[in-house]
Amino acid sequence: MHLPKIPLSLSLLLQALAPPVQAWDHLDRSHPSQRTPPTFRWTRPFLDLDLHAIPAAADSFRSTTSPTSSDRDVPGGFHVSCQATATFRARQYTAADLRKPWPETGLAPWADAVERSALDGTGSSAYPGGWEGDELHGADRTLLLMELTDVPPTVRAFVEHEGVDGWSGRRWLFGIYDKPGAATGTAAAGDKVMIFAPGALYDILPLWVADSSRCRMQLVDLDKYTMTFEIKAALLLETVQGRRYREAWENVHLQASRAERRLQRQEREEGKGRHRVHGKHDEL
Repeated sequence: MHLPKIPLSLSLLLQALAPPVQAWDHLDRSHPSQRTPPTFRWTRPFLDLDLHAIPAAADSFRSTTSPTSSDRDVPGGFHVSCQATATFRARQYTAADLRKPWPETGLAPWADAVERSALDGTGSSAYPGGWEGDELHGADRTLLLMELTDVPPTVRAFVEHEGVDGWSGRRWLFGIYDKPGAATGTAAAGDKVMIFAPGALYDILPLWVADSSRCRMQLVDLDKYTMTFEIKAALLLETVQGRRYREAWENVHLQASRAERRLQRQEREEGKGRHRVHGKHDEL
């Protein structure tokens, strides 16, 4: 068990005369090398593009060919209009730590509740993934614990009141639990903890930095980050009338090709026996 700091960063990218483009990511990341579970729907924005940020007017002297780490996720043609970064403290455990004493080495007070949830993968729901959505298994599955007072108000409100995923109809995989000895049902925020898997963070990353951002209104609207698309597939069968039209056009094309070949053959035959004189001669 250790106490990692979780750095989160979100950039709101806007371009004049174009629809807003928004993207978010956590800072310390590498290209995913492991499989992700099917329930993990987040992908890193602009991951494989050659990214060159357009500097602000005050920084116009900076070269755009060597983007810094802060603008590496800004595609060409855009500039950073609003950016927010926040750091949070959390305790990190694995599913193997469930029955160990809390807070030293485990999550014993909430082990039964966690085992009934999707957090350790033994429940009916799918484990949402580790960092980067890595598909961890068994005792290796990662769990995070935060003091509820350290959770931003916007995130807390979403988890407690609005955390229903319209895509699956299930609640987001964040569990809020009373600390041992707290008054059941009436415990204050200081007497509660939130336990979740790292993979549950990604769909609501903007909410984690929204409260300290000047673009809060844009960040709290998760509808801006969702989309729907329709795929239509069809198997076409040729009709009798369609076949007649096709065969008629094929016949016209065939006859035209034959006529062209006859003309070329005739021109070659007419040219046989004629010899061109290449020497100098007077024109009459």
